[in-house]
Amino acid sequence: MPRDAGIPSETELELMSLVVRKRTGQEIRRLYKEHTGREISPGTMFTAFRRLKDRDWVEVESDYDEDGRVKSFKLVRGGVAALNRGREHYQRVASFGLSLGNELRAARAGGDSNV
Repeated sequence: MPRDAGIPSETELELMSLVVRKRTGQEIRRLYKEHTGREISPGTMFTAFRRLKDRDWVEVESDYDEDGRVKSFKLVRGGVAALNRGREHYQRVASFGLSLGNELRAARAGGDSNV
């Protein structure tokens, strides 16, 4: 998908979904694993958030606590629109894939050996 189409990547969409409200990087990594079953490295996450910030889809705040620097992320208005575009895009892709799967099953059931 071309970047200028305004559609976030799958990982970006997953991360954006987690920052509808302000969250720290540590919270995001924990929630990402809970919801996807996959770990995300800090480098991958921060790189994705830098791209999202550059596209004006999230705001990033830096603060300090007793353990050191803490970054927080939150979706902004442009990010909400991009999140909605991304959800619609991936729903269309999934629907298309499901319809092809149904067509393939029907062809196989009908004895078509070419599929």
